[in-house]
Parts: sequence; C-alpha cells; structure tokens
Amino acid sequence: MDISKKLSEQQQSVSDLIHELYNCLAQADDPKTKDIRESLMRAYQHIGQRDPVVVANKLANYLHFTGYNEKIKFTESELELITQISQIGQHAGLNGSYRAWYGDKSQF
Repeated sequence: MDISKKLSEQQQSVSDLIHELYNCLAQADDPKTKDIRESLMRAYQHIGQRDPVVVANKLANYLHFTGYNEKIKFTESELELITQISQIGQHAGLNGSYRAWYGDKSQF
C-alpha cells in the first residue's frame, strides 16, 4: 500500500472518530467536557497538518487524563470512540506520549 494513501486513510479515520466523539459530548453539553470539546475541535482542525497517529496518541492520553482528573463519566459510546482513538495512537511510539504533558490542551 502506498504510504500517502495509508496516511490519508489514517487521517480520515482519526478525523471521523474525533468528529463523532465531539458530537456525542456536545449533545450532552456537560460543562465538565468543555475543555475536552475545545481540544477535540483543535485536533480536528489540525489533523491534516500533523501525523494522525501521533495526534490520536496525544488525544487519547489527554482524554484519559482529563476524564480521570475531572471525574467525567463517559457513556458507553463515548468510551468506545476513545478506545478506538487509543488503539490508533498505540503506534505512535516515542513521538507521541513522551513529548507532551497529558493535561495540556494547547498541544492540539
């Protein structure tokens, strides 16, 4: 498979997951998820300019970190989307999780 085609598919996959998760959180309109929704929007806007696997990795870490610290109860569908984002992000290696502070939404 061509590398650019694979990258394009990854970008589309991550974009779709981010978009769907944002919509789920926006429907619930929980004030605790405001920062998460802002981060999802920023990640969605910049996904074409960055490696989607690294974005997925950082986003998954941010979602888990913020969800735990803010005591956010995600729904089953939201957890499934977060899990899918995490699975994509697992392939980021050192370029993902070790170069950012998990709780910093400015990384997106």
